[in-house]
Amino acid sequence: MMIRIPCFFAALVFSAFVLTGCKSPQTYFYTLSSAVDPMAAAEIPAHSPVAVGIGPVSVAGYMDRPEIIIRDNAHAVELQDYRQWAEPLVNGLPAVLTRNIAALLPADHVDSYPQTTPTPLAFRVQVEITRFDLSRSGEATLTARWQIFDAGTGRFVLSRTSTMNEQAADAAADAGVGALSRTLGKLAAEIAVQIAMLAGVP
Repeated sequence: MMIRIPCFFAALVFSAFVLTGCKSPQTYFYTLSSAVDPMAAAEIPAHSPVAVGIGPVSVAGYMDRPEIIIRDNAHAVELQDYRQWAEPLVNGLPAVLTRNIAALLPADHVDSYPQTTPTPLAFRVQVEITRFDLSRSGEATLTARWQIFDAGTGRFVLSRTSTMNEQAADAAADAGVGALSRTLGKLAAEIAVQIAMLAGVP
């Protein structure tokens, strides 16, 4: 016996099948975290307390997008459409870097620049992040040019280019973000050491 299915019901079943089959993958969002190595903190020289402003912190144009970036080679990158930053890196990177440096210099006054408080600054740190991405194997790389200025006179004091690498624990996206966070912690440690040396002994 042939069973006749009403046309509207057949269309409904077909539509449900199409919608299920074409459902987009879920998008996941990630944030950077403060990641300061306790051993790095122990290596900060003793120094007189100072007030330091961190900023401006700029990022390369290719990083000014929500997608996490996978680097294939020196010339090619892939944007992770379903793995994205929860906030723009131009906001997240300066905030985490400032928190990291403040954690490494607990006796000092460390603030973002321009300042949110009227405390007179001794030094200002300007940072340009030119690379911040992951390789296919899960290696995180951060490259930054940074300069320290005498905040009172505006005089240039010191300039460095730093490249930091960290290997993710596994292939998961959150492990890669963790590795990127640790590179930012390493950069903070390099900057903190130089600030302490410039501040001088107590």
